[in-house]
Amino acid sequence: MKINLEAHRILKCSVCKKTGASIGCVAPRCKRSYHFPCGLQRECIFQFTGNFASFCWKHRPVQIITPNNCRDSLLCTICLEFIEPIPTYNVLRSPCCKNAWFHRDCLQVNTAATVADLNSLVHDYYKYLELIGCLRIITSISDKYMLAKDILVYHVIKRVQAPFESFKQGLKTLGVLEKIQTYPEAFFHIFCHKPENLSAKILSDLFTVHTLSDVQTLGFWNSYLQAVEDGKSTVTMEDILIFATGCKSIPPAGFKPSPSIECLHMDFPVGNKRDNCLALPITSTYKEFQESMDFAIKNTLRLEKEENSHFI
Repeated sequence: MKINLEAHRILKCSVCKKTGASIGCVAPRCKRSYHFPCGLQRECIFQFTGNFASFCWKHRPVQIITPNNCRDSLLCTICLEFIEPIPTYNVLRSPCCKNAWFHRDCLQVNTAATVADLNSLVHDYYKYLELIGCLRIITSISDKYMLAKDILVYHVIKRVQAPFESFKQGLKTLGVLEKIQTYPEAFFHIFCHKPENLSAKILSDLFTVHTLSDVQTLGFWNSYLQAVEDGKSTVTMEDILIFATGCKSIPPAGFKPSPSIECLHMDFPVGNKRDNCLALPITSTYKEFQESMDFAIKNTLRLEKEENSHFI
């Protein structure tokens, strides 16, 4: 025991470079060690079952999921908050229930198998649980269900109470709240909006055409929308809308200014998100038009995603 404690004292953390690292990656030949908080910071994987294996950021297991057409946000099966259905460190998909997605933190609370496991989780997230008012003494494994319920109530109800009351007061000040209460059906589609699935016709009708536009290019545009809808393109309807407006669905109140298209002599399309204007390239053939559209939209969205990830 003395030797192990001494080893922990001299082991240097691969993240903060300070001594006292007590956790090591289980991958063969990996020599990375880290403190638990440092491991969380670098998104290491900690398995709170079995032999409590840990994986560093280079060797952590990654979910291999077959691509699907689900691009809209889905609910975490535990806390019911919206999450993007893309496997990341903080988001996981059930291997058996294909449409069940979870936050990693939500899943770890519910998968605790013993009181020791549960107490370990409570200890690791002590400050977080204390901050949201969900800290409780664990006496039995069944307490995990109450803990999960407390976290659920906080995220779904308590956390939004203050902003919701402020929102109501603002509506009341503007004289809108009384109108909503009197004519709820008139405001239903605004406050209970479910984005409709985009189609070639919807996007074609959404974008108004500037005068003196090239007729052939407009024909290519409509053919391109139909090809995208039929799955004959590398981009999707949502990609086109994001490229032109920055939105992946049509807002319930519509766009301002209204989306428009214009035809210009250039190599690639340009999306002006400030004015919701999509500039289409004038080309000689439809093949050139589609290749130009696919290349610009796909790569622009990829670069924007990389920039946003880097910023975060």
